[in-house]
Amino acid sequence: MAYAKQRIVLVLSLTLLSSLGSLWAQSDRATITGNVTDPSGAVIVGATVAATNTATRVSTRTTSSSTGNYTIPSLRVGTYELSVEQSGFKKYFQGGILLEVGQTVRVDAQMQLGQTTELVEVTAQAAQLQSSTSGRGNVITSRDIQELPIVSQGEQRNPGFYMTLSPGVTGRGTATPTASGSGRQLDTTVNGSQSGSTEFQLDGAVIGQGYMLAGDFRQLPFPPDAVGEFQVMTLNPPAEFGQTGLGITSFSIRYGGNQLHGSVYEYLRNDALDSRGFFAPKTPINKQNEFGATAGGPIRKDKTF
Repeated sequence: MAYAKQRIVLVLSLTLLSSLGSLWAQSDRATITGNVTDPSGAVIVGATVAATNTATRVSTRTTSSSTGNYTIPSLRVGTYELSVEQSGFKKYFQGGILLEVGQTVRVDAQMQLGQTTELVEVTAQAAQLQSSTSGRGNVITSRDIQELPIVSQGEQRNPGFYMTLSPGVTGRGTATPTASGSGRQLDTTVNGSQSGSTEFQLDGAVIGQGYMLAGDFRQLPFPPDAVGEFQVMTLNPPAEFGQTGLGITSFSIRYGGNQLHGSVYEYLRNDALDSRGFFAPKTPINKQNEFGATAGGPIRKDKTF
């Protein structure tokens, strides 16, 4: 009997811990919000709104409120399709909705009278203005990470080096006492803020704060190839980031889809390929190899990735 009680307590404890994790893990996600109206502009109550990730086909549903508004929060970054259905109206459909880290996209749906078997498809959408949050920043996409070079100055490849692509972000390094770069400190400041005010998050969980890393992102524990995209918040962070200043950097780990995909990489730097500096007596010794592999795909199609 006592053993059974211990098992119950253990299960409840694990459930509580997992639920707490889901509460704070929001900054790496995105939101779709909007309003549902009829042709006259009157709001439609109780319309079914579904957002579907085109890579995983996972669909998240909600209904419009008494004011015609709807909100679908905590969506993974990616491309989505939005559909709206209500009895007596044609089905509303809009594809190609790109969600980035920390972004809120507004999609207002004006439905037309007709049968639900009929479809009104919107193929173009206006540029999205971020009016639902005070925070402003820059998103570094997976394409940027894969195709742009890293100016690492002998350090290991690290996604944090891409932070300096954002306007207002400045990286400043101290002198390097050894060839390996040990002892060097890389300070990062955002729009003049102190380097200790930065914060790093991975899938919504804090993995490093400025007072711990002093703006030095070399200690981030994952390679660039593991990152889907990330956002650097450079102005007016919302109230939920009151514990820090500017430079809140939210990383989103790459996730699988219904299709299998992967990569193998090797990054090489060797003094045999380097030239001697004009004033240097010889080419400095420099041997650096970074290699690895990535893989992604479905565990259960349309459900687990």
